[in-house]
Amino acid sequence: MPRRQLDITKDLFIAFRDDNREAFLQHADEYVRYLNWKKYGKKALEFEEIVTQIRQKVQHKDWAEPFGDKNIELTLFGDEIIKKQYPKPVKSPNVWQISRGAVVDFMPASVLLEYCIDSKRKHFSNSEFPAVIGYAPEKSEGFTRILYFLGLLDDKTKAPSSLARLIMQNDKYFEEIGTLWFLHYFISSDSRLIIWNRIANHLFAKQSFNYEDTVRLLEDQKQFHALTAFSQHLRKEFNTCIKAYKDSNFSKLNIFSSNESSSNYDKAQPYHVSDEILLAAIWLFKKRYFPSEVTLEIKTLANAENSPGRLFYLSERYFRDALDRLRVKGYIAIESLADLDQIKFIQFKDYLDVLNIYYNQKLS
Repeated sequence: MPRRQLDITKDLFIAFRDDNREAFLQHADEYVRYLNWKKYGKKALEFEEIVTQIRQKVQHKDWAEPFGDKNIELTLFGDEIIKKQYPKPVKSPNVWQISRGAVVDFMPASVLLEYCIDSKRKHFSNSEFPAVIGYAPEKSEGFTRILYFLGLLDDKTKAPSSLARLIMQNDKYFEEIGTLWFLHYFISSDSRLIIWNRIANHLFAKQSFNYEDTVRLLEDQKQFHALTAFSQHLRKEFNTCIKAYKDSNFSKLNIFSSNESSSNYDKAQPYHVSDEILLAAIWLFKKRYFPSEVTLEIKTLANAENSPGRLFYLSERYFRDALDRLRVKGYIAIESLADLDQIKFIQFKDYLDVLNIYYNQKLS
């Protein structure tokens, strides 16, 4: 089955915008095939004739060669125009939805990562994954996006990350509570994921919350979306997030429970977070938000947006006790004199080193 018409025409416009003649012709041919598939034979012939004319102009003008005159360029339709400099639109890093009908599920994640690791390749295509995990193409593409935001797949190459390889070596089926806590922190502390990030930061710690709380929490985002799209997409993403903590291995974290008598979700007693996982999350927090710092304030680590203390739902007292245990182990230094109340990083290079310690202790 061909791709959707909107996806094809979007790629056509992008190719036209970027003056990518080869891509434009490929998508134009794809659109002709789409029309034939829809049994619009007459329209398909009309478009095919137009595409043929464009292709002939491309060949005649030899558009594959670089331009000789920097002030003149050719449009896709063969006209010479004065070259104008327009700033390319800056793409927002924010993500409203992370998946296309897919959900967090660590069983197919394990299957897919094992396939990639065993293949010993550096690049993979989305087109090969549906057969591996038994998903439809669109759902498979959405699932790989989830794995990317969990830190398990590279966005461009689709190759397993160093984190994925470490986990697969030590916890192939994603059963260790430490693995789950760290992956929860990895995705929840990503400020680009507007919906998931806000739910994890602001609602999971409440005594009770529901979907209407999420709508209020995202009120400022309505200006960027049509009203219907805002409601539909927000509901879908809310369900994706909630299902992750109800139906996947994330449920072991025991962050909230369902209230069968209402549509509310009630705060539960989260499972214990080990000190090493807390430190790994601190390293990730530092990498994402304070990469050049050698020290970080304890209150920031315990309470700030996206901080480990906030997203592990720890009291500040428990957090400080854990830091003291890490100090005794020689992993960090604590400076608490006068106006200083901070930790200093004296061991490890990043969170992967700390996770190695965690897994080595578990296996020993």
